[in-house]
Amino acid sequence: MSIHEYFDQTYTEWNIREFLNECNKEPFQQKIDTYLKSIENIVRSDKEKRSKKAQHLFDRYKKAITKPVLGYRQSFSLAVFKSFNQSDSGLIGV
Repeated sequence: MSIHEYFDQTYTEWNIREFLNECNKEPFQQKIDTYLKSIENIVRSDKEKRSKKAQHLFDRYKKAITKPVLGYRQSFSLAVFKSFNQSDSGLIGV
């Protein structure tokens, strides 16, 4: 089970923007895949607070990519950046 080293830091510091900045993988889709696989693995196997935080990030991501804009579904990367750049920086304390 693989978890990116970004998630070794305190879970209250996690957010998708910082992850995308720190992740060296290319193309962009590989970064997203690594992010999702990591938080899914944390949800399945980790301590309660880390698991809850990971589940929250996963739910926010899923919500962002399915949010319609003017009746059309947003593109994958546009949805991610719009959603996470407008509001929180990781929802500290969740």
